[in-house]
Amino acid sequence: MTTERWELEKKSLAELTDLLAQAGHDDSAQAHIYKAEFERRRTAAAERAADAAERAAEATVRYVRYTLGVVISASVAAIFTAVAAAATWYAALHPR
Repeated sequence: MTTERWELEKKSLAELTDLLAQAGHDDSAQAHIYKAEFERRRTAAAERAADAAERAAEATVRYVRYTLGVVISASVAAIFTAVAAAATWYAALHPR
């Protein structure tokens, strides 16, 4: 039987689940070890998922800021273009 944590770390999650199923619902030390390792892995997976979600949120914020900058730049360019067009029309309609 595997009792050392480093021995359990080498096992796949499927193997660990099989060991946990074989231990059954008894309160043996072995069952507690398997349950603890399973919970440790589940917690680690949840932490990795939370970190990934946080990185994705940060990337989304950067993308939104970039997009907002592009939209503002395009709006300013459109305003300058409209002002230039209006000035050209005014100059064409009111020659000196």
